[in-house]
Amino acid sequence: MKRVVLDSGVVLSFLEGKHRQYYEKILKGEVKPYVNAVNLAEVYYVLCRKVGTEKAEKIVRMIIKSGFEVVGVNPLVTKYASECKCRNSISMADCLSIATAKYLKTTALFRREKELEGKGIDEVEFVD
Repeated sequence: MKRVVLDSGVVLSFLEGKHRQYYEKILKGEVKPYVNAVNLAEVYYVLCRKVGTEKAEKIVRMIIKSGFEVVGVNPLVTKYASECKCRNSISMADCLSIATAKYLKTTALFRREKELEGKGIDEVEFVD
């Protein structure tokens, strides 16, 4: 089974019904989704602003219960994220997705973003 770290933007896209083909692979068990705790916090605050705290909390709990494995920030992930941020002018949250992917020896899935394109970061994969 393929393992992939999902950036917060991808998780939010799935919730909006976008990238359905990729999400179907997760539902069928073809892809094992991971999300860094900081990126899950991003999902939570974006949802909180859009739909309120109570509904956001329910959605985040559903994400966790549906098989998304939450990965915490440990010393090695911190090191990888710091090195990523040092070398690239991208957000720390994006670096945490990339660092988590590096830690898990897999890739991080992102929506196509200008700041990530052309960086040549081995762990970056685009959903579209």
